[in-house]
Amino acid sequence: MADLTVRILRNTELYKPYEKLLLGQEISYPEKRALLQIAVLLLNDNNQTVQMLGYRIIVLYSNHTSDYVPLYDVALNKGYIPLSKILENEERFSAKTEENFFNSFHSSLAENYRSGKIYRTEEQMKLSHFFRENTAQSVAVVAPTSYGKSELFIDFCNSNQKNNICILVPTKALLAQTKRRLLEGISEDDDRKIITHPEMYVENDENIIAVLTQERLLRLFQKFDNVIFDHVFVDEAHNLLGRDQRSLLLAKVIVLLNNRHEKVAFKYLTPFLIDVQNISTRYTQFKVEEFKVHESLKTEKFYLMDFRNGSILNIYDQYFDQFSESPSEKFTFLLNALA
Repeated sequence: MADLTVRILRNTELYKPYEKLLLGQEISYPEKRALLQIAVLLLNDNNQTVQMLGYRIIVLYSNHTSDYVPLYDVALNKGYIPLSKILENEERFSAKTEENFFNSFHSSLAENYRSGKIYRTEEQMKLSHFFRENTAQSVAVVAPTSYGKSELFIDFCNSNQKNNICILVPTKALLAQTKRRLLEGISEDDDRKIITHPEMYVENDENIIAVLTQERLLRLFQKFDNVIFDHVFVDEAHNLLGRDQRSLLLAKVIVLLNNRHEKVAFKYLTPFLIDVQNISTRYTQFKVEEFKVHESLKTEKFYLMDFRNGSILNIYDQYFDQFSESPSEKFTFLLNALA
């Protein structure tokens, strides 16, 4: 199948059976068969958005029919190891499969993607290797939200215990959250000091982990002339693209970090960025290596509640650009969740 796009699919009859899955309506056996066949074709297309639609159909189908065999097969083929491991432990899935060589083989193979208590996807493993191979270089990682940034912080801190590491977060709310996750994940024998405020720093502290906003990092620099960092994580790095005062301040502290220690390695993390050169900061000379994540285990549903028109709940589908009125019980469920 060549040159298939979402725009072409919008002009077909696919949305009719697809909408039934979306709304949880009854679908016939021929419709189920057709949807699965179409999903396979979409998953093998070269267009990434088309592939995501194929994956969405499989997810909706499995949740609607409680038949998780198709989703398990897709998870294995796409390297979604965490998803395949969850399904292996799902009674509704295991009841439809029998113990055989291939299931045992894939289950054993998944152990290669295990890190401590968690399983990683194929691209998460590649990202982990990328970080290890570029420890001393500045890198930019473009990955979806909730892709495992905390694990990156923790793994990097565990592997670099003799360096000063700074994690720049965009809001105060993330300071305590990031510190808590670090304390839960770093090695038990790691007694490094974790600071979240300039006043927590003592002159000549070494091998520290600083979790700071750009404002707090600037105050730290103003109080102590000798503070340097070997590695700096910039979370939500796309904030550098803004034109407000906080974006400007973030760019300034990056320049200061580079001027104080010319061998500092920056790790930019962002959920969306077309060109890494767009976050390059003036008065800095370091080169940035790029890693883009193309996989996504999540498939979002968007709801629109209109309280002005009889409290109607609509589901918006981003692939077909269509609104569908949702059953009333889903509206009640969302209201209760928001209450």
